[in-house]
This record gives sequence, structure tokens and C-alpha cells, in this order.
Amino acid sequence: MAAVIGLGLMWATYLITASARDLDFPGFGSMLTWWLVRAVVLVIGAGLGGFALAMILRSTMVTVALLAVYAVVGEALVATLPVSRVASFSPASNVIAWLRDGVRVFDPTVHCPVTSTTCTKTYELTLASGALYLGLLLGAALVVSLLTFRRRDVP
Repeated sequence: MAAVIGLGLMWATYLITASARDLDFPGFGSMLTWWLVRAVVLVIGAGLGGFALAMILRSTMVTVALLAVYAVVGEALVATLPVSRVASFSPASNVIAWLRDGVRVFDPTVHCPVTSTTCTKTYELTLASGALYLGLLLGAALVVSLLTFRRRDVP
């Protein structure tokens, strides 16, 4: 709830400042609403995923350490994999795609001919693909968490 209030106050300040300077952004209000909704859903999902991971590992400290190591080392390792469209497997890229309604990402495995002027080494990660990836990741963590909890902690 605090995140919603904080984000709402920040963007309300921006809108008041823009209107005081006679700047008009048509459709900005509805776009802002969807940004806020997606940000709040992301925070709720991240909290639920963190809880599920802590239930699997049975230690908050190990969970925080694992996520910190992944954020620093894991993302770099994923980016260096010699796989086409490797950013599709990166949680960071999918979070950005979810928040920004899609994102263009670089793919180093695409080989453009020297004579080509239209070849790009980027591709689009859509909002839907980001939501699907993050949802599957959260769902898998929740299922494993429930199964291990029932097996270990319920007689």
C-alpha cells in the first residue's frame, strides 16, 4: 500500500508541475495508471516469490544471499551464454518488459551481412512474454514451496 501511495504522490507531483508549465501529454493519465498497476503487481509477486523461496530454503538469510548473488553474478552469466535470444531467459529483461509494456533487447548471436542496411541485432520482448515468464517462475516457486512444506512440516 505504501508503494501505491508513494508512486501516486510522485506522479501527481509530475503532473501538477507539467500542468503549471502548460505541458500537455494526451493519454498520459491512463498510461500512468497501467504503469502503477503493473508496478504494484510486480512488487506483490516479488514478495510472494521471496516468501516461497524462503520456505523452500528454510532460511531468510540464505534466500537474500542467493538472490543477491544471482543479481550480480547470475545475470552476467546468463548474458554470456551462446544461445539465441538469451535475454528471454533473464528475469531482469522480463521485469523491464513487464513494466515498460515491452522492450527491445540486443542479441549478439545474430549475424548481419556486411552489405545489409536493414539488419538489426535486436528483438522485442513483449509485455505478454514478460508476464508469462515471470508468472511461470512464480508458479514454479510456489508449487515447489507447497510440496516441500507439506512433506517436511505437516505430519
